[in-house]
Amino acid sequence: MMDKQQTKNTVSKTSNPSEGFVFIVTYGRSGSTVMQSVLQAMDGYFIRGENNNALASIFDLYETLREAQTKNTKPNPPPHGPWYGIDEVDTEAVIQKAVDLFIHEILRVPEGTRRAGFKEIRFHEVGVERFPRFLNFIKQFFPNTKFVFNKRDADGVSKSGWWRNVDYYDVLDMVETCDQLYDAYVAANPEICFVTKYEDFKGNPDAFRGLCEFMNEPFDLAKIQAIVDHKLRH
Repeated sequence: MMDKQQTKNTVSKTSNPSEGFVFIVTYGRSGSTVMQSVLQAMDGYFIRGENNNALASIFDLYETLREAQTKNTKPNPPPHGPWYGIDEVDTEAVIQKAVDLFIHEILRVPEGTRRAGFKEIRFHEVGVERFPRFLNFIKQFFPNTKFVFNKRDADGVSKSGWWRNVDYYDVLDMVETCDQLYDAYVAANPEICFVTKYEDFKGNPDAFRGLCEFMNEPFDLAKIQAIVDHKLRH
């Protein structure tokens, strides 16, 4: 058995996945942990849980730098100019380094991983207008990205977990807004997007056949059955 130090050293050997990334885009209490587990069970996949939308901070940096360079309309601003030096910033290179740091130090993708990613219930918190730009940003800086959008009926969401303590119409509005954002992005990017719904796969492992086909992975009924049957306690 490895001790903690050996385990830490093993995990620290990180690399980029060889075949790309997959992100589960959803809201809370939608069955996304089951979706995470199904993807995690695919050979060579490494799928993390939520990180409180930490990636949005890098997206903010990206848009901030681009806006700063857009405001600087004069080339080669002098040392006494208000935007001195901003034209020398290679925004794409800065963001790629930040993304690489995210992959290696937050996702901590192990060597030999074919496809990596994570699930997040807060992608939509960047705002309605910025949401498609956020996903396009992810698509740009994470090679061979695929998105899995996970939905659930608003009434079911409102009766699950912490949502029971939130005003029903606020939950309804959140779910409807997210679903509309998801549908619009899928319509614009059908080749890299897949939509699932909790009501379809609850207790039904066969419902994951489409997901496996989308990911170009074999469908293992017994393995997925075990995941679906496992009772989560969070």
